[in-house]
Amino acid sequence: MRIRAWGFNIYYEENNERIDLLQEFAGLQEGESGEITVRCIINGLMEPVRFCALRKDADGERKGLR
Repeated sequence: MRIRAWGFNIYYEENNERIDLLQEFAGLQEGESGEITVRCIINGLMEPVRFCALRKDADGERKGLR
């Protein structure tokens, strides 16, 4: 499932503070991937979620924005 960074903004670290997903993955280079485990509210319960990101190249970013 793909989720836009601004489309699902209730992510929590273990200390229940919100985190900025764009900031978390800002250091990825083109073609590089990263993952973090976060907690978010699903059906009213705090659940662990593995969040993965892949940094596209410039052409892929342009295509994704269309």
